[in-house]
Amino acid sequence: MTICAAVQYMAAAVPVLRRKGGRPASRMRAVETGRPMLRATNSGGTAYITPDGHVVDQLPAFERTSLSASVQGMSGITPYGRWLDLPFLVICVAGLALALWSARRR
Repeated sequence: MTICAAVQYMAAAVPVLRRKGGRPASRMRAVETGRPMLRATNSGGTAYITPDGHVVDQLPAFERTSLSASVQGMSGITPYGRWLDLPFLVICVAGLALALWSARRR
């Protein structure tokens, strides 16, 4: 389970933040980690998000209320949690090396 406590002070000034908040990023984080996310904010972005990124329940913006959800505890680490960005960096370095090698052959 990932718990997010985000304060969105700019939500009143920026309409896009007021409408969407950080939910798209939270949905992506849930998918990325393969864990459910319980997102709690003081400005209405509170939501329960499943590991596949589906928003099961959310609270209306700027209303004083609560949200209850039941989640299954998990153990272990996801592949992204173990390797982080290492595979991406290896591919980038290999691509750069291939480009340099190709440029020297000409």
